[in-house]
Amino acid sequence: HPRVDLALTELPPVAQVQAVRDGALDLGYCPDLSLGDTDGLRVTRRAPTPLSVALRADHELADASSVTTSALIAHDLIVF
Repeated sequence: HPRVDLALTELPPVAQVQAVRDGALDLGYCPDLSLGDTDGLRVTRRAPTPLSVALRADHELADASSVTTSALIAHDLIVF
């Protein structure tokens, strides 16, 4: 629409909550992670979105049938 300005801002979940509270964002969207204090805000949970992990074939987690978030914490990640 010609009268709509859209700006995407990448922020961690807790920072999104604060930015919505401060009026810097109209809404936040993030995976179901700890959002911190959401008092005064409406939080709507949606169905979880499956996440994928790309690994080299020789990576220590490559043969796992699934990978937990806690297993990924020890590794450098690029999240988008």
